[in-house]
Amino acid sequence: MDDQNPGFETAKVFKWTEEGLIEQDRPIIREVPLTIYLNDHEIVTLLCLGDHLKSLAVGFLKSEGLINRVDDLKSVFVDETNRLVRVEMEEELKRNYQIQSLLSSMLGVSFTSMTLDEQMDEILAEKYGKSHLGTYYQALVQKELKNTGAYQSLLAALEKQAREYSSGKSDYRNRRAGAGHYLLSLVLAEKGEKENAAAELNTALSQNAMARRAAVLQAQLDVARAHQ
Repeated sequence: MDDQNPGFETAKVFKWTEEGLIEQDRPIIREVPLTIYLNDHEIVTLLCLGDHLKSLAVGFLKSEGLINRVDDLKSVFVDETNRLVRVEMEEELKRNYQIQSLLSSMLGVSFTSMTLDEQMDEILAEKYGKSHLGTYYQALVQKELKNTGAYQSLLAALEKQAREYSSGKSDYRNRRAGAGHYLLSLVLAEKGEKENAAAELNTALSQNAMARRAAVLQAQLDVARAHQ
């Protein structure tokens, strides 16, 4: 790694010249994973050059519509060692975040011109063939509406599906299993089992570094089938 240029590292490459094949040390771009959390919810793991992490995280959240202004933020903590950024919003804004989050990527609906009640109605109106990430967000809506029975029922259904996925049966490159462990981490976190949730998340990422994306893809496919 080049200490003067954190976004690059030095690698040995071979180059054909008039004198024949020679070996050289050349700088190449070094991409590293960065995981962004908002109010203790994992939002995304993306690849970056490894510097300006605070600006990158806040800019990403703004571009996704999860925050409107820098003033919305309560704190931003950067863990350069583990490549994590934890962003905390002001308390009164958490409600809006939990409801809309990244569900728009599955429904293809822009929530920017909708009221919060309209957003919740849109989410609850979706019908799914199987429990997946969309079910998790429906559970959050029911929790917000204080419909405890519906909230717990949705979480139970998602946990059952997640455990089936995580068993790894008929899986391809651990995509379904990784998504299952990721979904299970969300359920356990909602149930207050933080250590078990963290363990499931670690398992998910060890099996599939893009476990969250795999969970989103599963949801997108199911939504698409439902609308055919």
